Amino acid sequence: DEVRLRIIRSLKGRGKPAGLESLREKYPLIFSHASPKGGPGWLDLLDKLCGQLQAHADAGGQQPRALCAREEWGRLDLRFVDLDPQLESLVAAAGTKSLSICDVCGAPGQPVPELWHRTRCEQHRDTRPWWSGW
Repeated sequence: DEVRLRIIRSLKGRGKPAGLESLREKYPLIFSHASPKGGPGWLDLLDKLCGQLQAHADAGGQQPRALCAREEWGRLDLRFVDLDPQLESLVAAAGTKSLSICDVCGAPGQPVPELWHRTRCEQHRDTRPWWSGW
């Protein structure tokens, strides 16, 4: 929603993490080698996934570490090392689900294969990805 976007924009202006980068502080063991990159609309999706991965590790499973968590071809591209095989389906499902979530606001969206591929709702179809330095 618009309030959430204003908050994220104001934080970015103060040098604070914007978009998915804020999850690095919340999950330092997962993001010890890589910072997640992408729009704020996928924040809840990646936060939920990382919460499940960290809970599994805290319960005695392997500690996954992100090699990559970024937008690629309009979807959330996630790659981990030390990921228990039984959790691979959760990671795959999150990547697939990102193709139906607007990366700007988190509303239902669909892939927009134009100049650059992205997943957007109708309201944000033409929004430039300000979180990536464009």
